[in-house]
Amino acid sequence: MIEIKPDLTQEQLNIQREISKEFSISPLTSEILIKRGIDTVEKCKKFLYCGKQNFLSPYLLKNLDKAEQRIKKALSENEKILIYGDYDCDGVCSTSILYYTFKELGVEVLTYVPERKNGYGITESSIKEILPLKPNLIITVDCGISCKNEIEYLKNKNIDIIVTDHHELPEILPDCITVNCKIKSDYPYDNLCGSGVAYKLAKALIGDKADELLDFVAVATIADSMTLIGENRDLVKEGLKLFEKPRPCFKALCDLSKIKDVTSTTIAYTIAPRINASGRMGKANDALKLLKTTDYLTALSLAETVNSYNQLRQSDCEILYEQAKNQLKEQGLERSSIVLQGEGWSGGLTGIVSARLAEEYSRPVILFSLQDGVLKGSARSIEGINVFEALNNVSEFTCGFGGHNQAAGVSVKQENFENFKTAFEKEISKQEISFFVKKTVVDKLVSEVLSLNDVKDLSKLEPFGIGNKKPLFLCEINNVLVRNLSGNHIAFSGICCDMVYFNGLKYKQDLSDGLSKKIIFEINVSTFNGKEQLKGFVKGFERVISGEKQKLYLFRSYLRNLKNGLDKAKKVSKQEMKELVKKSLEIPYGTIFAVNNPENLEFYPELKDLSTEFCRSQDESLLNKVIFGLENAGNYKNVLYLDDGNLYASDKSVVCDSIKAYTQKLNCDRESFIPIFKALKNAGYLSSVDFALKNDKINAYQAIFCVEVLIELGIVKEKDGYIYIDNGVKANLNESKILRICETEN
Repeated sequence: MIEIKPDLTQEQLNIQREISKEFSISPLTSEILIKRGIDTVEKCKKFLYCGKQNFLSPYLLKNLDKAEQRIKKALSENEKILIYGDYDCDGVCSTSILYYTFKELGVEVLTYVPERKNGYGITESSIKEILPLKPNLIITVDCGISCKNEIEYLKNKNIDIIVTDHHELPEILPDCITVNCKIKSDYPYDNLCGSGVAYKLAKALIGDKADELLDFVAVATIADSMTLIGENRDLVKEGLKLFEKPRPCFKALCDLSKIKDVTSTTIAYTIAPRINASGRMGKANDALKLLKTTDYLTALSLAETVNSYNQLRQSDCEILYEQAKNQLKEQGLERSSIVLQGEGWSGGLTGIVSARLAEEYSRPVILFSLQDGVLKGSARSIEGINVFEALNNVSEFTCGFGGHNQAAGVSVKQENFENFKTAFEKEISKQEISFFVKKTVVDKLVSEVLSLNDVKDLSKLEPFGIGNKKPLFLCEINNVLVRNLSGNHIAFSGICCDMVYFNGLKYKQDLSDGLSKKIIFEINVSTFNGKEQLKGFVKGFERVISGEKQKLYLFRSYLRNLKNGLDKAKKVSKQEMKELVKKSLEIPYGTIFAVNNPENLEFYPELKDLSTEFCRSQDESLLNKVIFGLENAGNYKNVLYLDDGNLYASDKSVVCDSIKAYTQKLNCDRESFIPIFKALKNAGYLSSVDFALKNDKINAYQAIFCVEVLIELGIVKEKDGYIYIDNGVKANLNESKILRICETEN
């Protein structure tokens, strides 16, 4: 479903002019800002001039002063300090921040990052590895908040603990100095990543020298999918500046990936995945070694190693994804959640695949892998559904869990799996139906060419990411002439620029069908042969179901369906259908509401918030949707035909027999085909709909009817959507199923 942000009101237009003048930004940039709620001079100032001046004092964090005091005591008494991190990108970046902090203080500290096999946080197996190191003080980063028992054990071994973390708080905090941005305090921002909290501690310890570590904070914040609003925006903005002259580890990763200009996007898709891959493949310490090295050649060698892990990770992810998809097909999608377990699945990859499936099927997903007799799950959710809260409500069936609103880890005993699965599904099914509807929010409808300078000005909205996404635009195109690019990519011309659709080859036929399209796209400035030009990157599209041309396409689809099957569907009245529609909407998935005549949707206003498509669903989510001119129901088992006359319906479908799809009077006499046939001889290269509209002396519906009968009989051929006469074919009109049915109806 596409949601276009409304045009600015007169009051907002006045504000737009003021903001554009005050900050020397384009009307387009100021319009985007206002539509995103940044609608005053003060708000714009804070957003556009983000940076160190907006940083919050570290001492606002509860217990940070106590952590500082304990560390200074350790330094004065030459205690052995160990930094204990996590194996993901945030964890190794956090560990690196404190490693360099103590290095600045002239102190060598131990660093420890467990491998994924050890489990998340402080675990029994990890304790066995760190006890021989004989630390006096352990400082955790990006973990520890849920490790109450393990911390108690370490304290009994005369080891002090400082926990720095950002994950959701358990009911009982560990008995030690705990610094977490989610603990209620004078600190007004609770959305830091682990590296953000570690930086605040570093700031207290070494002052402004800590700002030299903000590149780690930027990478970790983006990698951990934290929102890029509030203080995170300031931290990332400042961190990105350090990439103008990157430290050896990041320079090596950039050189290896041929990145010249580092942005939040290149970090998200290139740098962060490579660091994360090490932890996912059980080689987290190689990533830590890379981040700790100050020698470029050593860093380059380590970067190549880390990159090889990423390549292996990508390959293994595809295998796991296909296995999960196959299992899902067997299980069915008639559920509000997806919970799967697979033999041999890697715990390091389940999170990635869970996120991919959650996006694809628009519902929370948990994939479990069996580790040491316990199922370890990676949960990922969709906007609006708090998976951490859901896990908390079914905690009686778990061995433990932790994480965030949108991402969490959970452990379940094998014997409790089915009970957990049932309870989790019950919990998710309580959520609002609207949360499950895929929605794309578009910043602006484009009806004219955008200027190069206006698009370049949008870069002032960087850094882009969660909470501050790259602006999305929408344009409507009447005729799409698609051309193939290398691989599975395609291109076509848009209103404001040339459009590229990566992996869009599977949609080529849908884009070329003659219907108007709403194209959703991002727009960039690219350079080709030394010349700057605008380039659009397609993120999705919808067929436009409106106007006479679209009605004719639907009528054509209706006729084609007449020959596709038997009328097996159950017949109901309009009132009965309304009750069925109401009942089907009680759950967010499983039903196609098929309609041939768009005007008949007026009888069903409760469907106005559903996404609409043409002929067939473009995704496999099985989310409820309206489909005009249904030709293929795919895996949907429940199809409600809101008007009568569609013979595609199966015996499991229901048809409303009191609302007619079409009431056009058709002439089925042989003589009516003669002028159509003559006109076809001189039609040229046209679709059947364009042919019908071109011949204004012939009723358009009659023309399409005749053409479809001739196509059914083989007299007219259709190739790539265009029609022509096959002079070598002779046939009897009475052999046409379309004709026989229409004769009966007329």
